[in-house]
Amino acid sequence: LQDIHSSDTAPLGRQPSYCDDVFDKLEQVTRVAETCDFVLLNGDAFHRKRPTANSYELYGRWAELLRQWPDTYAVIGNHDVTEAGVRSIWRQPLGALHRAGLLTLLFEDTIVEYGGLRIQLSPAHFDDDAERDPKRYGLTRLPKVDWAIKMAHGMLVPPKRNPFPPMVPVTSMADVPTKGMDICVFGHPHHDFGLVQVKGCYFLSTGALARVARRPENTEREIRVATVDLPKPPTEPSFAFHKIKARPAADVFVGEVRSQGDVELERPLQAFARRLARALRQEKRESIDTLIDAAGRKVKPAVRRFVSDCLEEAGYA
Repeated sequence: LQDIHSSDTAPLGRQPSYCDDVFDKLEQVTRVAETCDFVLLNGDAFHRKRPTANSYELYGRWAELLRQWPDTYAVIGNHDVTEAGVRSIWRQPLGALHRAGLLTLLFEDTIVEYGGLRIQLSPAHFDDDAERDPKRYGLTRLPKVDWAIKMAHGMLVPPKRNPFPPMVPVTSMADVPTKGMDICVFGHPHHDFGLVQVKGCYFLSTGALARVARRPENTEREIRVATVDLPKPPTEPSFAFHKIKARPAADVFVGEVRSQGDVELERPLQAFARRLARALRQEKRESIDTLIDAAGRKVKPAVRRFVSDCLEEAGYA
């Protein structure tokens, strides 16, 4: 499963019941997980990037849930860390869950054994700087493994099926070096790409468990997770999809869909954006509104409010 985006407070455009809605779906996932040997969590377990924005109650709900799951292996998504990247994980709730032994964050290729099978898990955490590098989604197969699985959080898209605008960096599955790799499970795109076989490798993505923004990929799709049955090679793996019941979109979203085109920023706004980005990377502890005010005192209040809304929706607030 992928992109759970759990949060104490509702993202912009969602009803206040957001957190309970997410955990209702996770309880349904638990019933699926109880039939499995292990769980693969492909990033963005949490929504709010700033550690102070996630409560002990939210951590406790995750702890209670994970105690019911079998062994859980995870990679780091962009919302699981601050702007400082993976090095900030130990101040984040996902890092705390790892330290408590409730799940295992993968930082190197690892061999696990279940049912007499040796399974290689190869992680690729979110890395915005390497998003267009298809090699990060490949792996080097380790000796004497029965199955080699890549776990990734990144913008993979099926061949000739890119739903994103040109400014969004993506990697086509067709460009990924698949030699030695049997399965690639990934998160980050909230679209449900399902199961796609490319160059002998199965790529699997079921879309986000959460419906954060009011967009067609969230309002129209069915929420689901997948299970994989790994037999003894050379028998092929089998895949099953499990529907997760979710409330109707009309009951959980508020407001209208916001559409933004490409815009050319004036120089004062460019400077404002640079100052704000610098403050976010430095992980300053002030509130988002304080950072916005400091970065753009001469920027119109309406612009500052709009930026605040955008950052809240992106999980920075």
